[in-house]
Amino acid sequence: RSTLFPYTTLFRSIIRANAFQSCTGGPGWRLQRLVVEIQRSRWFGWQTVQRYDSGYVDEAFVERTILYKCLGTGTFTYRTLATGYTTNGVHQAAPVPSGSTVTIKC
Repeated sequence: RSTLFPYTTLFRSIIRANAFQSCTGGPGWRLQRLVVEIQRSRWFGWQTVQRYDSGYVDEAFVERTILYKCLGTGTFTYRTLATGYTTNGVHQAAPVPSGSTVTIKC
Protein backbone atom coordinates (compact mmCIF):
# COMPACT_ATOMS: atom_id res chain seq x y z
CA ARG A 1 0.00 0.00 0.00
CA SER A 2 1.27 3.47 -0.91
CA THR A 3 0.37 6.92 0.44
CA LEU A 4 1.26 10.15 -1.41
CA PHE A 5 0.91 13.69 0.00
CA PRO A 6 2.04 16.96 -1.67
CA TYR A 7 1.65 20.55 -0.49
CA THR A 8 2.66 24.06 -1.54
CA THR A 9 3.61 26.95 0.74
CA LEU A 10 4.93 30.46 0.23
CA PHE A 11 7.57 32.49 2.09
CA ARG A 12 8.19 35.97 0.70
CA SER A 13 8.65 35.24 -3.01
CA ILE A 14 9.83 31.64 -2.59
CA ILE A 15 7.48 28.81 -3.49
CA ARG A 16 8.16 25.74 -1.37
CA ALA A 17 6.91 22.40 -2.64
CA ASN A 18 7.04 19.39 -0.39
CA ALA A 19 5.86 15.86 -1.03
CA PHE A 20 6.23 12.54 0.68
CA GLN A 21 5.30 9.00 -0.11
CA SER A 22 5.24 5.98 2.13
CA CYS A 23 5.05 2.41 0.99
CA THR A 24 4.50 -0.58 3.25
CA GLY A 25 6.16 -3.92 2.76
CA GLY A 26 9.47 -5.54 3.51
CA PRO A 27 12.81 -4.87 1.80
CA GLY A 28 12.64 -5.62 -1.92
CA TRP A 29 8.85 -5.24 -1.89
CA ARG A 30 8.63 -1.52 -1.15
CA LEU A 31 10.55 -0.09 -4.10
CA GLN A 32 9.21 3.36 -4.83
CA ARG A 33 9.96 6.49 -6.79
CA LEU A 34 8.88 10.08 -6.04
CA VAL A 35 8.78 12.87 -8.60
CA VAL A 36 8.06 16.37 -7.25
CA GLU A 37 7.41 19.33 -9.54
CA ILE A 38 6.61 23.01 -9.11
CA GLN A 39 4.41 24.09 -11.99
CA ARG A 40 3.24 27.55 -13.05
CA SER A 41 -0.13 28.13 -14.68
CA ARG A 42 0.26 29.54 -18.18
CA TRP A 43 -2.21 30.30 -20.97
CA PHE A 44 -1.28 26.99 -22.64
CA GLY A 45 -1.50 24.86 -19.46
CA TRP A 46 0.91 24.00 -16.64
CA GLN A 47 4.64 24.63 -17.12
CA THR A 48 7.19 22.79 -14.96
CA VAL A 49 9.68 25.29 -13.49
CA GLN A 50 11.43 23.01 -10.96
CA ARG A 51 11.63 19.20 -10.74
CA TYR A 52 13.12 16.45 -8.56
CA ASP A 53 13.15 12.70 -9.26
CA SER A 54 14.27 10.32 -6.50
CA GLY A 55 14.74 7.36 -8.81
CA TYR A 56 13.69 3.97 -7.41
CA VAL A 57 14.69 3.46 -3.79
CA ASP A 58 14.08 0.59 -1.38
CA GLU A 59 12.80 2.73 1.48
CA ALA A 60 9.57 2.82 3.46
CA PHE A 61 9.39 6.64 3.26
CA VAL A 62 10.59 9.14 0.63
CA GLU A 63 10.31 12.92 1.11
CA ARG A 64 11.60 15.91 -0.84
CA THR A 65 11.30 19.69 -0.62
CA ILE A 66 12.13 21.88 -3.61
CA LEU A 67 12.17 25.68 -3.88
CA TYR A 68 11.47 28.15 -6.67
CA LYS A 69 11.78 31.95 -6.59
CA CYS A 70 8.80 33.75 -8.10
CA LEU A 71 10.14 35.91 -10.92
CA GLY A 72 8.54 38.77 -12.80
CA THR A 73 5.68 41.01 -11.82
CA GLY A 74 2.01 40.21 -11.55
CA THR A 75 -0.07 37.49 -9.99
CA PHE A 76 0.78 33.86 -10.68
CA THR A 77 -0.62 30.49 -9.72
CA TYR A 78 1.78 27.69 -8.84
CA ARG A 79 1.12 24.13 -7.83
CA THR A 80 2.99 21.17 -6.45
CA LEU A 81 2.59 18.05 -8.51
CA ALA A 82 3.79 14.84 -6.88
CA THR A 83 3.76 11.56 -8.75
CA GLY A 84 4.47 8.36 -6.88
CA TYR A 85 5.43 5.06 -8.43
CA THR A 86 5.52 1.77 -6.54
CA THR A 87 6.46 -1.73 -7.53
CA ASN A 88 6.01 -5.14 -5.96
CA GLY A 89 9.31 -6.30 -7.34
CA VAL A 90 7.82 -7.23 -10.74
CA HIS A 91 5.06 -4.85 -11.83
CA GLN A 92 5.01 -1.07 -11.69
CA ALA A 93 1.79 0.59 -10.62
CA ALA A 94 0.37 3.45 -12.67
CA PRO A 95 1.53 6.91 -11.53
CA VAL A 96 -0.74 8.60 -9.02
CA PRO A 97 -0.65 12.41 -9.46
CA SER A 98 -1.84 14.74 -6.76
CA GLY A 99 -1.35 18.45 -6.22
CA SER A 100 -2.09 21.65 -4.35
CA THR A 101 -2.03 25.26 -5.62
CA VAL A 102 -1.07 28.70 -4.36
CA THR A 103 -1.70 32.05 -6.07
CA ILE A 104 0.81 34.81 -5.31
CA LYS A 105 1.72 38.33 -6.39
CA CYS A 106 5.41 38.70 -7.18
